[in-house]
Amino acid sequence: MTDSLRGLVLRQVDYGEADRMVSLLTAERGRIEARVPGVRKSRKRFGGLDLYVLAEFEFQQRRGRSGLVSAQVVNSWPGIRVEIERLALAAYAAELLLQAVPEDAPAADAFRLAEAAFSSLDLDDGEAHAGQGWARAFELKLLHVLGCRPMLRRCAHCGEATTGRDVRWSVTSGGVVAGHCIAETGGTQPIAPGVVQLLDQSLHLPLAEQTSLDWDAEQRRSAQEIMVAFVTSQVGRRDRARRFLEQVVGGGLALAMAMLFIFSGCGAPAPLTAVRVQGFLYGDRAPTEDSLAISGSEVSAWSDSGELLQDGSEPFADFPGFYRFSDLPPQTSLHLQFSAAGEEQVTTLISGRTAVDDLYVDPGTFHLWSRELALQWSQDWAAVSEGKTTVSAPTFDPIVVGEGGLLRGALLDPAEHVGTRLLALDSSGIERELWYTDDEGLAVAGGGTSADGGFARFGLVPGPVQVRVLAADGSSGEEVFVTLVVEDAITSLFDFAVF
Repeated sequence: MTDSLRGLVLRQVDYGEADRMVSLLTAERGRIEARVPGVRKSRKRFGGLDLYVLAEFEFQQRRGRSGLVSAQVVNSWPGIRVEIERLALAAYAAELLLQAVPEDAPAADAFRLAEAAFSSLDLDDGEAHAGQGWARAFELKLLHVLGCRPMLRRCAHCGEATTGRDVRWSVTSGGVVAGHCIAETGGTQPIAPGVVQLLDQSLHLPLAEQTSLDWDAEQRRSAQEIMVAFVTSQVGRRDRARRFLEQVVGGGLALAMAMLFIFSGCGAPAPLTAVRVQGFLYGDRAPTEDSLAISGSEVSAWSDSGELLQDGSEPFADFPGFYRFSDLPPQTSLHLQFSAAGEEQVTTLISGRTAVDDLYVDPGTFHLWSRELALQWSQDWAAVSEGKTTVSAPTFDPIVVGEGGLLRGALLDPAEHVGTRLLALDSSGIERELWYTDDEGLAVAGGGTSADGGFARFGLVPGPVQVRVLAADGSSGEEVFVTLVVEDAITSLFDFAVF
């Protein structure tokens, strides 16, 4: 019986005179240990098969083991082989995955993370990588996948916020401990608050964006020391690749050694058919370390036409407030709705585009506006627009029907687009110019955006809404952005890009 699966090559070991044993990572069956017969004598059926490549594999069961019949390389990420540091990072990621992922058990999240890891190291010659900072981010993301991520924002012993308190690191407690809990927790290690903050930021940033974090030498050393102990306790001790990484990233070996590695053949990358959007939900757009993620919201994803694409989920019971939308079409307009989790919030709808890659662990954060702020916005705009509109401001009361919602946003790089005017065309076919804010963010009757870039409008018919930029002569521009307006909700268009 044959079976076809897509997998990543994590390890290769020569076997006998001509064969090779390979360790593969697949989404459907987790880790697979397979024998590749005759590969060292003939590469005809396995051309380009090498470490850290993605390929389509055909298996045949032989005496209870999986034997490879053929392999077609899909992506070899050649940029990994440009520098020995990147190979060391890839080897470290592979080593952790080999330890963490069991055989013959579904491992979709680990597979997605591995793809993201190798993709993020596929750089052109001279492009920067994040070195040990990348390693820390991969460790944290893998621990997140496994359900044993360390606590970084709250005390692992009592659950209270750590801001303004002395902190220590505890492997046995599961992360940072703070204040009086330090004395109650044995075997803690010193850790600076700045290191904790960098670890938290690295967890929430995609692997490809780790270069944006500024680690100094002491912070790197401290983070490496505490994470090695934590990863060992959760995943196990097998540190050949880690020790190699420590030698290489930091100046232990000459870059010229990279020339010893031969590029693998590479077929054209297979186009993505589905991506994932995920993140933590907060009560504002820019959460601080003290902000708590909001749990219990009902979430859904919609198309431009208002068609329901998917109901989201909150997959990790240990991490409340983390939401996921899977199997979404790549590079497609998307509208994510977060229903009010209680009386304190108002349903928020966030419009944007899905990603072109699936970098595991939230590529950003979501927000859900407070009812108090929503009502204040409505009152402010109602006062400014008096005489300009006959529609009452929404009260966000589900008992009162037909009020519509509030569209609220701000331009990206507003200082570069002062005076921009925006037009909304709702499903009723009526065009309405949006209202704007002054430089202090307060609603004003004047036309065009200020350096604050803020804009808003209520009274739009629920459903799809086209937003256009008005030209200087008042004509409607060609570029159209489609969003949705929902009854008793705020449509959030912050960081709205105009060209």
